Amino acid sequence: DAAANGALTCDTPPAGGTDLGVYNVKASPYNAVGDGVNDDTTEIQAAITACQDSTRGGEIYFPAGTYNISAGLVHGNGSTSGVGNASTKAVCRFVGAGSGDDAVSAPGANVSISVLKWTGANPGALTYMLTFDGPMFATGATRLKLDANNNANVVGLDLRQVSYSHFSDISVVQTGGGPTQGAFAVKIWPQKTFSHY
Repeated sequence: DAAANGALTCDTPPAGGTDLGVYNVKASPYNAVGDGVNDDTTEIQAAITACQDSTRGGEIYFPAGTYNISAGLVHGNGSTSGVGNASTKAVCRFVGAGSGDDAVSAPGANVSISVLKWTGANPGALTYMLTFDGPMFATGATRLKLDANNNANVVGLDLRQVSYSHFSDISVVQTGGGPTQGAFAVKIWPQKTFSHY
């Protein structure tokens, strides 16, 4: 039910309906676990795909937990509809629980956060954990922690032709365990206007 899955508003989002939906990655039909053990890559990407293939998009919600992933997650497909340079995919926002960084909690507080953690093999080439493949407008992400788990080729966010969007309370940690450590946490191209970063 909604309480068990940590849903904010609903735990059964519409499938391609006309209303903005909440796509809870832990709810059916996606059923991500978020226990820091299960590989949730397929389940999370299924929620992203359902949201962006719907008529109006919506919110992809990550209840508190650690979601192991072994491949980069992608929103968008890099193509344009030709109408105002908009994407052919519906726009979705990624929303976690609590702060994006447990380090900013008050002393003694146990803040529940939503973490995407890389647990897959070294991909062999530079790989972003979360890619927004525009052109797209009014997308964004908030209250998420991206943990690259010291993998030398795994980094954070790749924002491709993303304009007038809102990204806040995002932490990217343990990127590039090799000589590139700390580099490429976020890539923005071309640089556009963000309401908050």
